[in-house]
Amino acid sequence: MSASTPPSATGATAPVSERWAPLGAALAVLTVGALTWHYLVDDAFIVARYAAHLASGDGWSMNPGVTSDGITAPLWLLPIAALETLGLDASIAQRVLGLAATAAAVLLTVRDQTKRRGLVAVLCAAQGTLGIWGGAGLETGAATLALVLVARPVWGAPGWRLAALGALVIPWLRPELLPVAGVLAFGGPRPRAVLAALALGLVGVLGFRLALFGHPLPLASAAKLGGLADGLHYGAIGLLLTTGAGGVALAGAATRTDRLLVVALLMHWVSLVIAGGDWMPGHRLFVPALPLYAVAMARGFGALGHRLRWVALALAVLVPLAMSGLQTRLAWEAGAQRRNRGPSVAAAVEGRGPVALVDVGYIGWRAGVEVIDLGGITDPVIARAPGGHLDKHVPLGHLVAREPRTILLHSATRPEVDDDGRLVRLAGYPVERRVAGLPWVRAHFRVGAVVEYGPAYWYVRLDRSGY
Repeated sequence: MSASTPPSATGATAPVSERWAPLGAALAVLTVGALTWHYLVDDAFIVARYAAHLASGDGWSMNPGVTSDGITAPLWLLPIAALETLGLDASIAQRVLGLAATAAAVLLTVRDQTKRRGLVAVLCAAQGTLGIWGGAGLETGAATLALVLVARPVWGAPGWRLAALGALVIPWLRPELLPVAGVLAFGGPRPRAVLAALALGLVGVLGFRLALFGHPLPLASAAKLGGLADGLHYGAIGLLLTTGAGGVALAGAATRTDRLLVVALLMHWVSLVIAGGDWMPGHRLFVPALPLYAVAMARGFGALGHRLRWVALALAVLVPLAMSGLQTRLAWEAGAQRRNRGPSVAAAVEGRGPVALVDVGYIGWRAGVEVIDLGGITDPVIARAPGGHLDKHVPLGHLVAREPRTILLHSATRPEVDDDGRLVRLAGYPVERRVAGLPWVRAHFRVGAVVEYGPAYWYVRLDRSGY
């Protein structure tokens, strides 16, 4: 160290809390992930099933040998399938890799900060949804790490090559992150290189889908795409719950010193609105940007001189913290419910395929039966049928041609069945009620079993006559 170098510039005299802040924030993510270890969202089991089929040589498929584009993040599937080939259960690999990526993203974000490192750590640690979604089995953790890599040069960290790597993989993980990554590219020393990597990744994933499936977009874009009203509702509620409103004020103040970062966050929010939001709990589409929000809020706090900044900061910490407690409890309960009741539901359809149902993830993975995806996430015909998410008008000809032996429908109340075994009342999703009411279904199917999954979640199995 030269005599002219301030000791604080090397971190040699940094407070202990500042030196341990990155590890503390990462451990907070891992702790929440451990508490909710048994929680995997149903779509994560779709990834697990594709991985198992890919590893066993049955192709990129939900049903063995039938190629379909039911994976939004192709790059996320590849390491899962590789670990499955080596003998590691896909559902475990998903948890481990997702949590590790999320913790690494948070650790890098906090460690990069030369000012208010402890505050950034607290803001990240308050976001329990990072740990929940990091371990929920989808690509969220990997996308979070990729976006942080792109953002690091914006807040002064070295490493444009890592930023280019993050930009390269983002199109393969979360399409709605493309605009925010494009904005962040201009904050580093080599914007052209980062933009070129982003473009290369986009061309690569589009080419991959066109070559393998004949279309450029994943089936989820047709099966689950919401409208503008859905997007506005999702964006407004998500922003409130993840920043406590006070975080928005702090991030806005950061425009004085970190305008590009704030513009990138605004672009991310607009992208979520245009995409129509998401149906999954915990506002998972906000998760990849949460480390960026933490940096913007901390810098906005430093830029504000008014004492009301403490009120804004309290809201930015306490609201997400309170939501984290609630979401952690709900995720733990959902995981416990699946462990206790899921096997009995899967057992009800084992050996009874093809099975037409909405909840194709866990049940299809556990039972190992051929599935007919009434939600359209893995079925191209149903995905492109009229209707929104869980409200598809399933073409009767397609359903009949698939020759389902079983139809498994969910209901929020116990289904009512008449003396002849016909389903009388079903509090299911619109697509389920529509299928149950088809004359062809009513003529050829009778109730074979009713299984209670939870206090407000029942399954009714319709069996086809003659099987």
